[in-house]
Amino acid sequence: MSVVVLVCLFFICICLPEIIKAAVHQRETKLKKAIIKARAARQVPTHFIVRESKPVRLLILVFSLFTILLFFGLLFQGKLDSLLDLIVIVILLSGTFYMVVYCHVRRVTVCDQVVDYRSVLKKTTFLFEEITKVRFGMSLTLIIYCENERMFAVETNCAGYYELLTRLIFEGVYFENLPTQ
Repeated sequence: MSVVVLVCLFFICICLPEIIKAAVHQRETKLKKAIIKARAARQVPTHFIVRESKPVRLLILVFSLFTILLFFGLLFQGKLDSLLDLIVIVILLSGTFYMVVYCHVRRVTVCDQVVDYRSVLKKTTFLFEEITKVRFGMSLTLIIYCENERMFAVETNCAGYYELLTRLIFEGVYFENLPTQ
């Protein structure tokens, strides 16, 4: 037992930070290449959609199907005896439903100068010239601000991330913490 604990501690203390560092370095390198490519681009994308990538949507869909099957399996076997079990399953189902709706509804549509952001609770339309700054968050997430109000964030795994980055650089939007080189 103690050997397993030591191996886990070794992995957590030594290997995991190195793996995270390598992943961050790889993303930063990819981002720097994308920035160089965006600055050198002669043709800038004008019509595109930024949304969750297909593998993420597929995983969320599979997870939701398994959650629904788990609920009905427990219901038909009569395993939902206590109120606590029912509350946990209802919370799990509502969270799953929200993830599916969020994943399929949330999108950023760019059409010429108009940026249209749609989420579960709101729909916002603004122009590129109204964007005051863009900040890079953790894992190089693009965080877009309009008149010092946070509008939305786009993760690097989203389809259309690099097109949006290219367009923001082309439009001359101020980047708060742009990686150098």
